[in-house]
Amino acid sequence: MTHIAARTPKPIDFSTGRQPAAQWLRSVALLVRSDANGGLEPSPDLLAAWLERFDDWYKVAIGCERNERLHLLYHRDVTVVGDRLLDHVAEIGMVARRAAGLGFGFSVTIPLDEALAAEPRMNELVACPGVSTLALSVAGDEVVGDEEALARILSAIVRTKGHIGFIGVYDRIRELGLLDYPDVLSTQITIHPKDGTTGETLPIPSRPVQPCFARLRVYVDTTGEIFPCLGLVGMPAARLGRIDDPIERTVLGGQPYPLCLDRLARTGPDLTHPEPAQRYTGLPWICERHRRELLQEQEPLLAGEAPAESGLQ
Repeated sequence: MTHIAARTPKPIDFSTGRQPAAQWLRSVALLVRSDANGGLEPSPDLLAAWLERFDDWYKVAIGCERNERLHLLYHRDVTVVGDRLLDHVAEIGMVARRAAGLGFGFSVTIPLDEALAAEPRMNELVACPGVSTLALSVAGDEVVGDEEALARILSAIVRTKGHIGFIGVYDRIRELGLLDYPDVLSTQITIHPKDGTTGETLPIPSRPVQPCFARLRVYVDTTGEIFPCLGLVGMPAARLGRIDDPIERTVLGGQPYPLCLDRLARTGPDLTHPEPAQRYTGLPWICERHRRELLQEQEPLLAGEAPAESGLQ
């Protein structure tokens, strides 16, 4: 890529080659929120219907109907991200069941303090058959007042799902004893550690990971717009379409697009502006710089107006 303004948009060929570009968009992140009536936004029905259309597109793009590249059906995941997800267990469960029927894993992360404060709803989420992965996020200031409730929640996750995830500062996870419970000790554990710093206090890495392949997935924002990565969420020029659009009216279906997603996946963005002296977001450094450059060249916004760190890994 490099700069959106300097590139003539053209359709992306997602299907050809030994490693087709569609493979970089095998998974989905749904950014959701409560609407004015207390429901989920985007609506579960709209999300579920779009997931089916997206799944059909992906399988055609990688050649499943010709029994080609079937290995690209592995490790596909739908992740739900948002606040107060336990207020929407039934809606999340419906989307999870539809996703599971299509062959996706389905991941949900709940803050530890919310899980403890709403144990009955947490148990409902654990019991959702379509939810394959549950993680607890640790912010650092939680106080576990009810050890028995924590033990019950951990045990329910492990015994129902067969594994458990934790997101947060590793030292704090250890301090709370989350790894010491018998059920946790006897199961598969995934830890996504964070260093506890955010924004301007984040260090600038000396050797940042340049290629974008591990960061690309389809992001659906709270308004139903679609983007190829978290760093570009909310940027009009980077949108792939909307979930209420027919696939053929989106970039996935052949509409012109100014970014070369396959090149971004393999080599990363071609950054030309001088490296900033400090951080502004919790995004990976390459993502933050890429977003800043595009904002400086096209958007009348502050370069720091990027999405906050979401807990997505």
